[in-house]
Amino acid sequence: MLICVASFIEAKERRVYYLDCSYSMIINKLWTPVCNNLITAINNIEDETTELFVVPFAVDNQHHQNLTAYSAKATEEGKKDLISKIQAIKPSKTSMTYHSDPLQDFYNKRSNFDGITYMFFMTDGQNEEKSNSFQHLLQEWTNRYGNQNVYGFYVMLNQDAKNPAVEEIITASEHLWLVETADVNINLVRPDNSISFNVRDNLKKHIRYVDLPISGKLTNIKFSISGNSENYSVDKVVVNGDKLRIFLNLPTVLSTVPEKEICTVNLQMNGGEYDFLLVDKINIICYNKKMNTVNPIFE
Repeated sequence: MLICVASFIEAKERRVYYLDCSYSMIINKLWTPVCNNLITAINNIEDETTELFVVPFAVDNQHHQNLTAYSAKATEEGKKDLISKIQAIKPSKTSMTYHSDPLQDFYNKRSNFDGITYMFFMTDGQNEEKSNSFQHLLQEWTNRYGNQNVYGFYVMLNQDAKNPAVEEIITASEHLWLVETADVNINLVRPDNSISFNVRDNLKKHIRYVDLPISGKLTNIKFSISGNSENYSVDKVVVNGDKLRIFLNLPTVLSTVPEKEICTVNLQMNGGEYDFLLVDKINIICYNKKMNTVNPIFE
């Protein structure tokens, strides 16, 4: 029997939505469709333990804002309460768009390093601050979150939000993506980043795959995989329910194979425009040990 276990741990998920509520959202006729799409995204979250934050941002009289976050768990009652708060937001006619305040708010208060955090920064226009504070803050993203389970989406709600300098920073950043849509109902496809198995007791049974847990909607999505170590390589990958089944080429002679070897592979996804693969490198931890138990091996 193949002994395999992912290092997949049911971590708490947090989603933070920064909602531009400057008056241009009314002028551009974006307020209602964006709020409706945000409500749809919230309603589509199935895990009731997910923490939800909606943080409206805009500046009146050119003063920095003291942001108020509306929060709830993704239960039926929690969603209902949060949606009612979204529907009660009224953009002010004198409001302006300042981008550094919400990003600083996320840095200081919202990221959850004990779980998985998704940040959606939704804006319909240019940053109206006189300084370049936002760009400087944005350049910190990779250092802060490039090796963390924190993922950000800069959502340009219309063409007025395009900014080449900002786009260049986002393109060069890890765990940060640019999205050109008013629909924030984005499909987040996240495989675990490692899995382990023992080859010794299974080679003779011709079992040569491991099942990697993955979250997200996988309909109409195809995956490909490549990579190898000295003694192991990947053959192909297929979707198997809520897992990716990774087929391996295994060594036939084990006497010279080390007890532990890590095979790092690259995962690619072919999906729709708003299907995002959040993890594209996976460590397959290969053991060559005689096992006296069927208990999983944890790293």
